[in-house]
Amino acid sequence: MKKLMFLCIPFLLVNCNQKENKKETEEVIPAEEIAIEEPPVDLKVAVFAEGCYWCTEYVFEAIPGVETVVSGFTGGNKDNLDYNKVVKGEPRHAEGVQIFYDENVVSFEELVNVFFASHDPTTVNQQGPDKGEEYRSIAFYTTEEERQSIVAKIAKLTAEKAFDKPIVTEVKLFETFLPVKEEQQDYIKKNPNDPYVISESIPRINRFVAKYKGKLKKAQY
Repeated sequence: MKKLMFLCIPFLLVNCNQKENKKETEEVIPAEEIAIEEPPVDLKVAVFAEGCYWCTEYVFEAIPGVETVVSGFTGGNKDNLDYNKVVKGEPRHAEGVQIFYDENVVSFEELVNVFFASHDPTTVNQQGPDKGEEYRSIAFYTTEEERQSIVAKIAKLTAEKAFDKPIVTEVKLFETFLPVKEEQQDYIKKNPNDPYVISESIPRINRFVAKYKGKLKKAQY
């Protein structure tokens, strides 16, 4: 399977924290002003957080049966969705993705497999150079069946000693999701020469491709 290639050129290491440029503003942007149009109602929805949403979005978009992936914040206080505070890492919202998928093509269980194959679930509040609670690992569920699927996968990976350290992924009931602005959606596709994309996102995607045993959309990789 073809891997994405990247240029080995000198650049300053960029932290994913810089992606919103930490814009200083007192303006409160209501969620409805940045909300993305809802996909068809016949699709199922799954939500995961596994570090920088640029890479997470790109990974899940490569899975057959996934129709739409939206980047945003999730896992924090559902009553405090001040966008300008959330993008600065408060209050406890994590970078994540909302995945709209056709369950006739891909199952929730398979998306869980993708989740654990595409990041390091053993690092507390960190993925690569990105540190902070917004980069913690969370697998969300909306039904008891989904919760059991996540728990079973963690037990399987633990029994197989798939990782050198214990899995620290939070298994959490889904409550809220706040999409980021359109300029941050599909960021890797729009900005392939971004230093962070070159240094962190593409290598992480290539590691996923090498590790993942399932099918991927040929057009993506």
